[in-house]
Amino acid sequence: MNKAGSSAMPVVWVRYFRNARIAALVISTLIAFTAALVIAPPSAQAAGPENPSSQPDIQVNLGPNAEPIPEDLNYVWSFVLADANSGEILAMKDPDRKLPQASTLKVLTALTTMPHLDPHSTYYGTKQDEDAEGMKAGVKAGASYSVDDLYHGLLMPSGNDAASAIANANGGWKQTIAAMNAEAQRVGATNTVAKNPSGLDEQGQHSTARDLTTIFRNAMQIPDFLNTMAVKRYEFPGPPVDATDKNSDRTVRGTYPIWTSNRLLLNDHEGSLGGKTGFTSQAGRTFVAATQRGGRTLVMSLMRAARSTERLSEQLLTWGFANADKVTPVGSLPEVAPRLPSQSLAAVQLNADGTPKADQQSAIDNLAVANEGKTVQAAAQTTGSELGSGLLSALFKPVLWLATLALLAVAVLRLRVMLIAARRGSGSSPARHHVDLRSHDHSHTY
Repeated sequence: MNKAGSSAMPVVWVRYFRNARIAALVISTLIAFTAALVIAPPSAQAAGPENPSSQPDIQVNLGPNAEPIPEDLNYVWSFVLADANSGEILAMKDPDRKLPQASTLKVLTALTTMPHLDPHSTYYGTKQDEDAEGMKAGVKAGASYSVDDLYHGLLMPSGNDAASAIANANGGWKQTIAAMNAEAQRVGATNTVAKNPSGLDEQGQHSTARDLTTIFRNAMQIPDFLNTMAVKRYEFPGPPVDATDKNSDRTVRGTYPIWTSNRLLLNDHEGSLGGKTGFTSQAGRTFVAATQRGGRTLVMSLMRAARSTERLSEQLLTWGFANADKVTPVGSLPEVAPRLPSQSLAAVQLNADGTPKADQQSAIDNLAVANEGKTVQAAAQTTGSELGSGLLSALFKPVLWLATLALLAVAVLRLRVMLIAARRGSGSSPARHHVDLRSHDHSHTY
């Protein structure tokens, strides 16, 4: 008996073991790929190079006497310039590209909550508000503020603490973010997703230049929004008096000035109605604004600008006012959505730890109804084709999950069959395998 032959791994077993490993590798790869398609959420693109020269060209239809659009607009990844009244887009670049929107998202926060939050109602800051990351207006835990104070803190210095406070005053972050997403759908900003009320970078949070312009155009229908956006300087409530501080002679709660971050307004650019700046590491520089000159109102947005948004927007707006009648529109914004009935609901009053103060259930219930109304209204305005598409999308993921599970079941059964076959092949005696091998070799020798 050949000892080497008797101790070697049986040929049948080797063949099935190799096939099983290959099959397992192929099937597991397919399963992983399919699962990734199902599970992985869409995300906005990460920040890219400063010079977006590789991006799509600017879209503009110049008439015979029209001036070319300023070359500096090539240093923006995405923008839209539109007539606020007609919605006609005068010029644009990659308008539907999904990108992080930074603090321009705060316009959606205001658009969602302003129509029903009483600006004169009282809100008490929480630790969550005070601890907000990034830019702050100065909201302190336990201190009282009017809702109007919070909107100035939100839209002027872009306070993330004010954004948190407004969301909490509106019944909580979860309720407010759901209402923000419903409001975006309602006004036609269908490529916008909110994950927080401030615009701080978060996975899956994004918008487009067309959507930002659409949201701002709708917000302009709210008088309180336009009034707040037009303010350069505001006296914001200071920290409350601390009676236990023996080293302080302060007996009256004072104020301190906060300033707008919109340099078009701050530097008196002609006709500026207001604008909202934004900047994060992922979004880069973003900006959305409206300006009125000579009876015409233009609204615009910039996303991921590689140069000063003040300079770029002033160039774009100046060109727009000079050439609006000399170009053919290249697109249009969605129609301005009909306003929901205005309400005057009290903000939820919270303790410093975020729990509601006593007797707040009525305010919480009223705000829940108001926010839910936005979701219902958004659903009612969905067209049949959009609804069908949504249903198909809703059904598609379960189908993929079932397909993934089916592939996994097939893989397990296939491997089980292979291993059983391999064990049966290895159950023969070594001598028999030795004889078979010799017979096999003999036939090939002759």
